[in-house]
Amino acid sequence: MNKTLWLLVLFLYSTSLLAQVSDTDEYQFLLKEASVFLHYKPAAASGAALVDSAKYYAKQNDFLLASVFLEEFLEQQATPSFPAQQRKDPLQNRISFTVSSGVDYNRQEFELNFIESDSVIADEIKKPFGAIDISALLSGTEENGILLQAGLRADKENTSSQIHLLALQQKNTFGYRFDAGFMYDNNRTYPDFTYSEMNSRQTAHWKISPAWSLRADNELRYKKYKTPSQTTPDFFKNNLRAVSDYYAADGNLISLSYLADFNESIDYSNNDYFEQSVGINGSKIMAGGSGLQYALTARTKRFVYAMDDSVLANRAQSLNLQLEADIVLTSVLHWKTDYDGIYKHYLKQSEQDPDYQLHTLSNTVQFVLFRNFNFSAGGLFEYKKHFLYPGAEAVYIEEQNYTGAGLLLGLEYYRYQGILFSLEAGYSRRHSPDAVSDSWSSINNNRSVLNFNLLLQIPFADQFNFNLYASYDNDRDLDSDAGNTRSSIFSAEIQYKF
Repeated sequence: MNKTLWLLVLFLYSTSLLAQVSDTDEYQFLLKEASVFLHYKPAAASGAALVDSAKYYAKQNDFLLASVFLEEFLEQQATPSFPAQQRKDPLQNRISFTVSSGVDYNRQEFELNFIESDSVIADEIKKPFGAIDISALLSGTEENGILLQAGLRADKENTSSQIHLLALQQKNTFGYRFDAGFMYDNNRTYPDFTYSEMNSRQTAHWKISPAWSLRADNELRYKKYKTPSQTTPDFFKNNLRAVSDYYAADGNLISLSYLADFNESIDYSNNDYFEQSVGINGSKIMAGGSGLQYALTARTKRFVYAMDDSVLANRAQSLNLQLEADIVLTSVLHWKTDYDGIYKHYLKQSEQDPDYQLHTLSNTVQFVLFRNFNFSAGGLFEYKKHFLYPGAEAVYIEEQNYTGAGLLLGLEYYRYQGILFSLEAGYSRRHSPDAVSDSWSSINNNRSVLNFNLLLQIPFADQFNFNLYASYDNDRDLDSDAGNTRSSIFSAEIQYKF
C-alpha cells in the first residue's frame, strides 16, 4: 500500500466562487508540462496534432476539452523523473491515499449590476482545511480496468465528500473512459447553499486509419441546492464535443469539430443557454521548423440571464478567425505572430449587447539563450468597435469602443529532471476616445489591463517537491452571453512522499 502525505503551505487568492484550480489554470499547468517534452524531443505527427488541438480549443475558451487533448499527449510520453527518485504509479499498487492540510484565502467579488461592472462587493475568507483522498484499482490495469475514487474535505464552513467510479479501456484503435460521480457539500455557515450533484462523463476515440481519427466527449451534470433561488437555481447541464482529425503524411493536420453546450435552470430562468459551434482548424509544418496554425469557428448561442428584476433573453451569432505563425529565423531567434478576429451579432441589440468586431494582433521575438532557457518580448495591439442600431443612444454604444497597445514578456526555463519555470506577462493601455467620464459605465474610460501567469516546479530531493503557481487578470471587458469571469490565484506547495 502506497501512502502519500502532502505537507502544504497553501495560500490561495481567488475571485472565483470556489477556491479551486479552474479549467483555465489546469490547462496552463498541462501546457507547460507538455512544453518540457516538446523542448527536448520533437513530437510525432499525432502528438503535435494533440497539442495543436489543445491550443485551438483554449483559444475558443473551451479549456476543459483543451486539457483532454494535453492529457492524452502526456500519457504518450515518458515521465521525466528526478534522478535519485523512484517514481511509482499508485494504480500499480492497487490503492493509494493522499492526506492534505493547509489554509485557503479567498477574495470573492460580486457585481452589483452588470452595466456598472466596476461596482463590486468584496468578501474575504480565511479557512484552514483538511482532506483525504482514496484511489483504488478494483480490477484490471490502469489502461483497461475499473477505478474507484473517493474524497472528504472539511474546513470551518464546508464539509464536502465525493465518490467516482471510472471504467477505462485502451486498445490500438479504440479507447474510452466512463466516469460516474456523486458529490455532497454541506455549508454550515450558509445552509441554503448546501448542495448535492450527480455527474457523468464519457470520452472515446477511434483510430479509423493511420491518418484519420475521431474523438467524442460528453459531460452531464445535475446540481440541486438545499434552498434553490433565482441566484443559485438547481440546474441540468450537458456538454457534447465531437472532433475529426486528419494527419497528412508530412505531419500537417486538419480538424473538424462540433460543439453542443446546454444549460437549463430548474424552476427559474437564469443563465439558461444552448450553444452550438462548428469549426475547422489545422497546422502546417514548413521548412526549417517554422509552422502555421489556423482556425475558423462559427457559433450560435441562445441565452437567458437575470438582470435586476428582469429576465432577458437573446441570441448571438459570431464568426472567429485565428492565425498563428511561428517563424524560425535562426537557431537562437524565433518570430511569432498571433491574430484573433471576431465579429458578433445579437438578434436583439441594446446598449448592453451591441454588435461588435474585435481584433487582436501580437508580435513577439523569442531568444533561445541556452538549450533550455528562452526569453521572449513583443508588442500587442487591440481594436474593438461597436455598431449603432436604429433607436440606440449613440453615446452609450460608441464609448465602449477602444484601441489598445501594450507589451508582452515571457521567460521559460526547463530541465528534463522535472525543474520548470515559466513566466508570461502582458500589459496594455486601452484608450476609449468616445468615453464620457460621468456616463453610466465608468469602466469604459481609459484604463490599464495587466495579466500574468507564473509556474515554478522544483524537485529538490528524493521525496520533496516545491510547486508554485500564480495567475492574475484584471480585464473587465465582458460579454453577457459569454459568462466570462475574472480569476486570480496564488498557491505555493511543499510535497513530501513516503
